[in-house]
Amino acid sequence: MFGPQEAREAVLGGARIIDSEDPRSALGTIKPRRIMDIADAVLAARRALPVQLSTNIGEDQLLFRRADNGLALAKSAYEQVGKAAQAALGVALAMGTRVHSCGIVRSAWTA
Repeated sequence: MFGPQEAREAVLGGARIIDSEDPRSALGTIKPRRIMDIADAVLAARRALPVQLSTNIGEDQLLFRRADNGLALAKSAYEQVGKAAQAALGVALAMGTRVHSCGIVRSAWTA
């Protein structure tokens, strides 16, 4: 879901999972303010069953950066963990205190 109206309509149509994403982003990174608006719309909608909210912390958490010569350099472990923790806390705050706590999953791809 990209906006509160879309989320509200999905809940009224019987959706049980609302996944907040921005289709303009490669991995769906969505701004915390929009997550808040979507969460508020879902919580305000009349619903008979519980609805789960989800999102991701997006491509800003990539594990590599490009060196001046074009090669991929791994970010330090401290930088990876720090950026991921900041993003996860931002998402958690954006979802609000009225939403049940959820797990945070870290994933990475290796080639």
